Parts: sequence; structure tokens; C-alpha cells
Amino acid sequence: MANGYVSKTSPRYPISGRVQKEQTLFPEYQNDELPIDVHQDLANRPWFHLSTTACFNDAYNYPSCDGMILSLSPEHQVLYAAIHYANHAMFLDDKHTSDIKQLLKDYSVNWPYIIETARVGGYEYPLQWLFGKIFTADAVPDIIFNIIKNPNRRLIWVASIQNKLPHSPTQWLLNLRDLTITTLLSSRPFATIHYLLMHFGCRLLDIVVSRISPNAAKNYSRGGSLVCGIKVLMLPGKDQIHPAKALEPL
Repeated sequence: MANGYVSKTSPRYPISGRVQKEQTLFPEYQNDELPIDVHQDLANRPWFHLSTTACFNDAYNYPSCDGMILSLSPEHQVLYAAIHYANHAMFLDDKHTSDIKQLLKDYSVNWPYIIETARVGGYEYPLQWLFGKIFTADAVPDIIFNIIKNPNRRLIWVASIQNKLPHSPTQWLLNLRDLTITTLLSSRPFATIHYLLMHFGCRLLDIVVSRISPNAAKNYSRGGSLVCGIKVLMLPGKDQIHPAKALEPL
């Protein structure tokens, strides 16, 4: 799938660039090919978690005009939609919610499983937000009605931050905004502390590696393989990648 591609990280971030949620692979010899984004996980850890193994095991074949497409099960489609918005601090348009609305018209889902998985994975608040987007007042399943009738106050705070800081001329303020929003969206009590320790630890290693060996970043970025989670992120109608193929070393 990625023959002739290499992952490249900034010389300033030889370590941080390799531990983030996704990597971008670039053509090694040809400049006219598109880069490939390879996701190492479905969710932004340590705030959220969705088992990649469960997604593989429950992968579902959807019919399309081009044949069958193996992708996330209907339950995991809903869960990933909530995670997708949370991964981006809720700054996304309604395209993904529209996909989920259409999905729910054609497929039934196990709502208790969805609710419990989100609770364990730390994204029950983003899921509550998603429910408010995809259901109308006259068509809410009974099990969900009690969840969305009283929005958690964290979601109200998130909306307030979005309205007051939709854009910023400074990157540090944008990062602080997104960090605050993600902290509010996660129900994991020590997630932010975990993230900060990991973030600043990697930044420290970036400095050490860059000073010890200026060429280490270049060499590090071109070595190794990424055998990760691009395979289960695909929605019907978009990139169609079979899990077995995606597991091949790059």
C-alpha cells in the first residue's frame, strides 16, 4: 500500500513527531503522488480510547456501487463519530453527523453497547453532544432521551469557549483553547496530567536528541515501520482499505 513512501518528521521534533496520533507518509522519489495519512490510533490518547481490536473483530461489509466495502460496524461508526469531533475539539462541520444520520436510517444499532463503550472510553460527553445533533425531539430512542434531555454543563462550557475563541492570531492560545476543550470533553480524571507529562517529556527528548546528533531526526524519520490503524477509520464511500492489506509493514 505504501511502497515507495517514507515518514518524515521535523528535525526539531524527532521524538514528538513519532508518538503523535497520526503520521504522514510522503513519496520518496516521486513528487506527483499524494501523501498518505496513517493513524496510529482511533482516538486521541490519553483522553479517549476505542479498542482497535474490537473494531477489527466487528468490521462490517457495506454494499456500494463498487462492491462490498469493509469498514467499521454501525456501532463503531457512531462511536468513532463522537471521537472524531472530540479529537478536533469539536471544530468540525456537520458532514460526519450527516453520515451518521444516514447510517441510522439503514442500520439498527446496539445502543446500550454504544453508551457503555463511550463511558469506559472517556467520551460520554462527546457522545451526548452527537446524540443532540443526530436526533430530533420526536424521534429519540427511549434509552437516549434521558441522556440528551439535560446536556452536561461541560458541553455548555465547551460551546462558550468555541464562541469566544473561534480563531486566534497566536498558536499558543489556540493550543490552550483546544487543550481546555479536550480536558472538558474527557471523563478520564487524570488524562490531562498524563498528557502534559508525555508532551513535555517528548519535548525534552526532542532537545536532547537534536543536540546529541543533528542528523538523528532525519535518520529516525526514515527508519522503522508504521503498522497502525488506518484500516478501520474508513467510512463507506471514502478510502477503501482492507484490514489485511493495511497490516502489511510499510
